[in-house]
Amino acid sequence: REKIFGVNKAKNDNRFIESFKKFILNAKSEEIDLIVVTSPTIFEDDYNQNESMLVMKHILNQEGIYFHDFTSDVSFKYKNESFNDISHLNDQGARLFTSKLILEIKKMHIMVICLLQRL
Repeated sequence: REKIFGVNKAKNDNRFIESFKKFILNAKSEEIDLIVVTSPTIFEDDYNQNESMLVMKHILNQEGIYFHDFTSDVSFKYKNESFNDISHLNDQGARLFTSKLILEIKKMHIMVICLLQRL
């Protein structure tokens, strides 16, 4: 295991992957439309090559679930005033993130309406 910021970083755990897939199946069986987002980060990290992120994106793509990655959102980069610590947004950051997430959901909703109107 590799240690990053004091946390053990293990390779993908099959139990986690299976739990994630079960979560998706349960939501679908309850007719719950899922969207998955990753929250913003303060530093420039390339999560696009992160093994866990790649596996998650693959599963979401297979299942047709919308995913939005906020980790690279420049509104949060190096903005100490938006974070309590390196991983957690404070109230100001959470409010900004929430407003951006609402806009993203509205865009998604508009896209769905446009697609339905074409049918």
